[in-house]
Amino acid sequence: GLSVVSTDVFAVGSILGLNLMQEYFGLPAARKAIGINAILLLFYLASTQLFLAYTPNIWDTMHPHFVPVLTHMPRIIIASALVYFFVQLFDAQLYRFFKTFFKNKFLVGRNIISLLISQLLDTVLFTFAGLYGIIQAPLQVIIISYTIKIIVIMCSAPFVKLAKRIITTDETHS
Repeated sequence: GLSVVSTDVFAVGSILGLNLMQEYFGLPAARKAIGINAILLLFYLASTQLFLAYTPNIWDTMHPHFVPVLTHMPRIIIASALVYFFVQLFDAQLYRFFKTFFKNKFLVGRNIISLLISQLLDTVLFTFAGLYGIIQAPLQVIIISYTIKIIVIMCSAPFVKLAKRIITTDETHS
């Protein structure tokens, strides 16, 4: 019965992936991935609006169920894209700061701290920009969503260690 956003796990995974990309392939590669993801979000927005423009045939029993879900998509996707872009850029700079501050040590700790801060920002910004007025309990969404993100972030530690073992690069990136 609690209000929560179902994409919390994906948001954490996305930023974790970008942190690892930055760790092993540099900030320019992470910035390119951020741009590509923003373009894909806009493509999704255009696709959903095209879908809503279809006139269903008489046998289409699913179209009426998609309409209420996709009607809010422009606001949600635009808010999501803007918040995503901002938070990804913020996290890239924050991660870079931690990497320099800790002199390339404590990879798991750097990821956890960076993710905890950036995901709090992501949760608050998206809840208000994308969902305020659509959902009934924004504060509950923030608390529950961030709690889920904390759990996922803590569970990501073994994957960060595994990535460190299997990803090798010829040069160190800052």
